[in-house]
Order: sequence, then structure tokens, then C-alpha cells
Amino acid sequence: MTRKPKNPPIVEERRIDAMPLDDIQEATRNPKTHDAAALDASLTRFGFTEPLIIDERTGRLVAGHGRLTALREKRARGETPPAGVTIVNEKWCVPVARGWRSKNDSDADAYLIASNRIPETGGWDEAALVELARELDSAAGGLSGTGIESEALVELNEAQRAIQVAEIESGPLTTTFWLTVRGPLSQQPDVLQKLRGVLADLTGVKIDTGVFEQ
Repeated sequence: MTRKPKNPPIVEERRIDAMPLDDIQEATRNPKTHDAAALDASLTRFGFTEPLIIDERTGRLVAGHGRLTALREKRARGETPPAGVTIVNEKWCVPVARGWRSKNDSDADAYLIASNRIPETGGWDEAALVELARELDSAAGGLSGTGIESEALVELNEAQRAIQVAEIESGPLTTTFWLTVRGPLSQQPDVLQKLRGVLADLTGVKIDTGVFEQ
């Protein structure tokens, strides 16, 4: 005879609910900051595309704080709700993913970090990003809402050209790296002392010094 566990895990159906903005409680601790202007531009261009996520154990948000704030600010300015946001009884309502439940407070905090940090750790294929951004910059709508401004695209272009030149002059970048440290000339001795102390155990790493003319 199979015995049932005394405290079987709670399994809840995953679903999407429409919730009023003011009924959504934010996490008590959230170290993530947000680019308010970029979020606002994205919501304006694309609408509300990704549901927020609530922890059923705490009843609080674990993903989507930036978008929630951006929507509240749009509402406060008297703007029309972006696509994907509905009005029910004169309240702005947004899609919220329900059914996920953390095991404890540490679990909830860990997921909050993971949902923000993991996309950052993936990085970019810089060459492919520059190529795609160039195409978008000249297309209808441009780079609006992408988080990349035209000025940033210029910097990406320059960085990509620098990489290409370095590859031609010194071979594949996977064989050698370099760093630039700039600062007041008066601080150079202290900086050199600290760097040499940190790099003392690294074979093949050397420090070159120089000054920049203004």
C-alpha cells in the first residue's frame, strides 16, 4: 500500500489573469533599477507584451516591476492605455501570470534576481547587433522602443570598427587582451602599485604606462 505524503506540494494551475494596477503589490526588496524612458517608449510602440508574475505564496510581484511603474506613470499623465492593457470599471488592468509559488522568502528573492540577471549574462553578438540596429535605424519606427538610441548605435559602430582593426593588426582577439585605465597623472604611482599587486601572480600579463595629451 502506497502512503501519501503528509504535506503534498501545492500545485496550482498556471494561468493569466487581468488585474487592476493598484491591486498589484510590489516585492518588498527589489535591487533592480530601470530605464524609465526606454520602458515608456517600448510600451508606446509595442504595447504591453509580457505578463507580470506574482508569487502565490506572498501575493507579491516577482517580475515586471519596471513595466508596472511605467504603466502607472502613463496613467497618471492621462495617456491612453497601451495595447494589451484593458479598462474594467474605469481601472487599468494588465495580464498577470498566476500559479507560481515560491518555497520560501529566499526562493522568492532568488527568482526576482534570476528573472532580471540571467538575460543580462547572455550578452550580445556585437556584429549581428550592429547590423540589425543599422537596418532598424533606417526603417519605419527606427530604434524607438528598443532601448538603443541613435547615439548608442554610433558608439557600437565605432567599437565594431575598432575590433576589426585590432584583428587585422594583431591577429584574433582571443590571443591577447588589453585594458585602458585613465586618471589624473598625480595618481599614477598609486594606481600602478595597486595594479602590480593585483596582477603579480598572473603569468604573461604586463603593464604599459603612458600619458595622454590634452
